[in-house]
Amino acid sequence: MYIFKKSSNDLAIVAVCYENICQFEDNSNYGITHLLEHMITDSYSDIEDKYDELCINNNAFTGSHEVVFYVKGLSSELDKIKEDYVKRVTNYKPSIEHFNKQKPIVYQEILDLFTNSMSNTFFNSLTHKFNFISSGGIPEVIKNITFEQVEDFHSKYFKVTKIIEIGLDETEEFKEFDYKKVIKQPFNKSSLLVPKPNSISDDSINITILSSKIEETENSYYLPFISKLLSFGMKSPLYQEIREKKGYVYWIGTDAVELDYFSHCLSIYTSTSKDNVEAVSKRIIEVLNSPEEFLTEERFNLIKSNMLIQNKIDFINNVSKYDLFLEGNRKNISIRSNFDNINYTDMLKYYKENIQPENNKYSIYTELNFTKGN
Repeated sequence: MYIFKKSSNDLAIVAVCYENICQFEDNSNYGITHLLEHMITDSYSDIEDKYDELCINNNAFTGSHEVVFYVKGLSSELDKIKEDYVKRVTNYKPSIEHFNKQKPIVYQEILDLFTNSMSNTFFNSLTHKFNFISSGGIPEVIKNITFEQVEDFHSKYFKVTKIIEIGLDETEEFKEFDYKKVIKQPFNKSSLLVPKPNSISDDSINITILSSKIEETENSYYLPFISKLLSFGMKSPLYQEIREKKGYVYWIGTDAVELDYFSHCLSIYTSTSKDNVEAVSKRIIEVLNSPEEFLTEERFNLIKSNMLIQNKIDFINNVSKYDLFLEGNRKNISIRSNFDNINYTDMLKYYKENIQPENNKYSIYTELNFTKGN
């Protein structure tokens, strides 16, 4: 299906989307989609100089469910290469050359990620609580993937679901991918807890706090909005209460994690000294349990104003992931698609019913919970 979105400026983008691929991975090949992403991008390395000459940026990403390949640049320059680009991506056949070159690169990428103790704690907590893990893969699994597995997986599951063009002229109507027909193929990831760094310093312990699973509803777009309410900017409730007033942490963040097409969770993550872990965890839960005090209407209006301006910036740039992918087929979680509907009363109601710890069981993890070989 071909999708076109009109742009107000000369910046254009073409994206090829493969949706719902990662659900077909299992314990023997977890990360194979990510590996194929690298192999496919390697297939047009012979024309990288041409892209550089035309000032065209090409890249790709593997999300929780999808793989997206894209090129972006001025419309006048993108027109010169976009047809060839789409053909290269969609007609790709795995080669042993690309496999041998990209496999060690992907392995090192994931290894670098998982030697970061914060990433270890965050990913391990998601795996432990939700049987969920990053779509990038696990180092030991990546190391053992064979070329035959790659060929088989590509032939069975790499089917284009969208080609998106964002540019100056209007063409065909938008057509949605029916993600509700997706049937998740769960597999046991308990053996995929990622390696823990060899040593833990008492001076800095990583903490991840996760809500229970939040089922998707027609107003799930409030979840990413609430995440920003809690931690965006130095005046945010969590920064003020945990850093500015107590001096417990240097930084703190939140995220609305998409676990699958139908459920999400709220995550809070930070690091502190071993002596402060209990106090930090307790204060975070206290803040979450006091929405009238911390999620005020004034704070709500500030964040809504910020996001309205950010939307204008994104529209000018025409390159965000939501414009490419989520805006069309994930209306329930897309803030842009529902911006006119967002209001303080409904936000507070959604928060109390779905996020407040009084109605949602939170789990607290530190890197001390996870040991190598678990």
